[in-house]
Amino acid sequence: MMKAKKIQKSNSLNSQSSKPFFSIEKRENNTYQTDKGDRPFFRNSSQDFRFEGLGHKQNQVKNTLGNKSESTVQLKESNPIINRQVTDQGPTRQELEALNDAYDQAMGTSGRNRILHLRAQLEYFRQLRQLIQDRQPIENRRLLIDQYSIIQAAMEPTLVNSIDQNAINIVVTPIDIAININIQVYFENQNRSTTEYSTLVRNFELGVNQIWSRRLSGFPSLVQGRRFRIIPNLQLSNSRDRNPNNFQIFISSSVSRANTVNNVMSISPSDLRNPNTLGHESLHFFGLSDRYVDIFNNNTGQSQSVPGRGIDPVEAERNMRTGTPSNATGVTRNDPLDTGTGPILNEDLDFVFANVGVYEQTILSNLSSEQNVLIQRMGRGYIRTINELNQEAEQRRSSFPRLDRQQILNALISEKMNRINRDLRSASDREQLREDTAFDLD
Repeated sequence: MMKAKKIQKSNSLNSQSSKPFFSIEKRENNTYQTDKGDRPFFRNSSQDFRFEGLGHKQNQVKNTLGNKSESTVQLKESNPIINRQVTDQGPTRQELEALNDAYDQAMGTSGRNRILHLRAQLEYFRQLRQLIQDRQPIENRRLLIDQYSIIQAAMEPTLVNSIDQNAINIVVTPIDIAININIQVYFENQNRSTTEYSTLVRNFELGVNQIWSRRLSGFPSLVQGRRFRIIPNLQLSNSRDRNPNNFQIFISSSVSRANTVNNVMSISPSDLRNPNTLGHESLHFFGLSDRYVDIFNNNTGQSQSVPGRGIDPVEAERNMRTGTPSNATGVTRNDPLDTGTGPILNEDLDFVFANVGVYEQTILSNLSSEQNVLIQRMGRGYIRTINELNQEAEQRRSSFPRLDRQQILNALISEKMNRINRDLRSASDREQLREDTAFDLD
């Protein structure tokens, strides 16, 4: 006959608790003693089993279902303790296993998994807090670059919100970071598609590589030193309608000047032979706005790009001392968002990383495989993205105008870490109870 394990009081409970959540032990009269006195081990024709006294210390600890006095677990028809008649025989091993399973059901998610899930969230916030601190210098430089670009500052939040995140897939390894982007290609003149599609693919890949690819230097320690690249996956389509899981390149002779709006790049047939134009337009897929200014030339009847109002803060500080006018980043740093043709500035790439989830994905990749699986299976819990935290911080700034965003972000992260630690203590107590109250089947 299987004997139930004698229950010991859990040391993890508050010292004021006089007895554990749940106790049951065999008595001579073939009943089992519970917190509420002698009861038959099973109730006749019952469709559930009640854990008598579960959570009886209402002001200290509750069971995970939120019940104040007892927890009822609905059992499947196949469960061996359904409709068990009261007999003079003790429970079988199978029946005790069923009781243990029912207890787990009442207490919620497996305690060990719950603890690992919370520890993963805690580690996520530790790394995120360090990242936010490391990003301050590069964020400040971008703010200084665009301090006079009022239009750009107003446009970028809207542009970022319009990014089709389903067209982006981020892959992180210990040595590199890649963003795969799906792009649907549509030629208005279908006769051109067969002859010019390969030309577009070749030049688009060349332009994207020129703008985006590099080894990350001058970045937060989280990603510093890794290789970064964008991998475009172009697919020819015979439909003008954009697939919502793709960006789109639309080629038409009616396009007089290349532009990218709402995840659609519109170019002329001549543009598909220009890697600089294609690389520049790829920047707009990620919510970045131009710094250059278009001025209409009366002599030529065409618009002309001139350097914008983006100012390199290092040069601006130097020129302020000498009284020399500062040049724009298109001149001083070959900025491709201005009139330059060089690689994307670090300040802008950091902006992209923060807005499409590269930093968060990198933090998650640093967690153990088991922790990652638990987050995928059990959800994000308290985990928040940088964008979500920034939005929450902006809402709080109205109440705390003297605090800067960095201080509010640190306060928000500390709040969430405190909540996780509180839940971690509670989960550890529950797991200890699980070990104390389980039937010993050895």
